[in-house]
Amino acid sequence: MVALVAGFEPASAGTLTPLRPSDLITLQASSDQPTGSGCAFGAPFAKLLQADGTQNTFAGIPAGQVLIITEVDFYAYGVLSNQIILGSIEIENGAGYSEVLRAVAYSNNAGQAAANLAIPDGLPVKPGPGICFAINSSSSAMKATLHGYFTVDR
Repeated sequence: MVALVAGFEPASAGTLTPLRPSDLITLQASSDQPTGSGCAFGAPFAKLLQADGTQNTFAGIPAGQVLIITEVDFYAYGVLSNQIILGSIEIENGAGYSEVLRAVAYSNNAGQAAANLAIPDGLPVKPGPGICFAINSSSSAMKATLHGYFTVDR
């Protein structure tokens, strides 16, 4: 006996992946962003880095899609030496921001810290909320890079 079933998705969700290279996205947040940039503290992921090296302002997540964050790295300088430095991704939630991801680094004697955090299954973010990056040292400068891709919101 052979049974044919068509039109059904497998029970397991599987791994999400970008459908085409243009779905890949790299965003940057930096402490040199202008004040009033939409984040209560920290800096917005406002700079879109294109594959050809050019930079544009990030216009936000397109309607009907989600951004899957797959990796974030940050570099902080001017922090106190030999300290734990926390870098966090914060998502706007209507009443402020919620920390959704944290990377930890230890600063060196020169007051520099760096960390990289890969997210194998990805962290989905829907259109609308602001995405910010903050560190736990207010007297320092930082730069964060977010890697991910767009996919259809199901």
